[in-house]
Amino acid sequence: MQGDPGRARRQQARRKVRPWLYAVAMATLALSLALSLICMLDLSWPPVMLLSIMAPLWPLIMLVACLLLRLRGVALPGAILALGMLWLIAGAGSAGWSSPSAADRTVRIVEFNVWTENRSPAAAARWILAQRPDVVVLLEAAGRGGEIARALAPRLPYRTTCRGDRPCSTLILSRVAPVEHRGLARGDADNRKTLSAALVRFGAPLPPFALLAVHLSRPLPVARQAREIEQLAAAMAGQRTEPLIEPLIVTGDFNAPGWSMTMRRIADRLAVQPLPSPPSWPANLSVPAVLAIDHTLLGPGWAAARIERGPALGSDHHAFTITVAPASHDARN
Repeated sequence: MQGDPGRARRQQARRKVRPWLYAVAMATLALSLALSLICMLDLSWPPVMLLSIMAPLWPLIMLVACLLLRLRGVALPGAILALGMLWLIAGAGSAGWSSPSAADRTVRIVEFNVWTENRSPAAAARWILAQRPDVVVLLEAAGRGGEIARALAPRLPYRTTCRGDRPCSTLILSRVAPVEHRGLARGDADNRKTLSAALVRFGAPLPPFALLAVHLSRPLPVARQAREIEQLAAAMAGQRTEPLIEPLIVTGDFNAPGWSMTMRRIADRLAVQPLPSPPSWPANLSVPAVLAIDHTLLGPGWAAARIERGPALGSDHHAFTITVAPASHDARN
């Protein structure tokens, strides 16, 4: 009985295509492996910093390539390597902190990118006040977002912006007067011409600490985040002739996930460790938040910390309540 000529032609075509498919899969495997390794290195070159924002994508591509290859001696080790890299990336930037106890002398901070087009500023202000914060950090507090800052002013009357006492959309509000306050922007921060950040220092009745509020630009153009990190490090180094002696808190919208070189670079340059951050963006959509781009990092001198995500409050970001407890004087010494 004569065979089916159509089936024979299809088999012949598959035999011709298969080597090309394997070649593409092998090239994809090699490229994704190289990108994964690069993203795990401590490099500050801006294009590599941009690649690191997508770091989990490269091991996932590796895994798919291995599943497509199904070659003995290649697929299984490659899949194990890809899964191992995903595990390492997922754990990057997640230092462990114990939760403050009821007996601890705590500081409560709300951090929130309120968005200039906030859809429910009154509800957002009510939620923030309900957290009974000592300090509030607001980003994009202009336009309708600025209404939130104005609503908080009676309860949190002390205000520092990224330009000191002049208008700027990155600002810090507090219920007690800071010992010192400074805007770190040197120019038009709201239009991303320079770093958007502010620094305040507190003393009694709060535990002594310094708070740095930061709003980094988006990853593109490529070199802008790297430039702002260096501006931030230089500004902090120039605050006093000696290093900060108070425990430091760094919080804000960094437009970068915790595993990225951007966040690793900030942690290294400012000598701080990150709190594990729940996803913060996007909020107010039908899909849940998928990226943690709002972060809090702590310097030495803190004994315990907890971060809690708030509901959607009219912004494209979630708000966070951060509770921290300082170490005892003996423990710091």
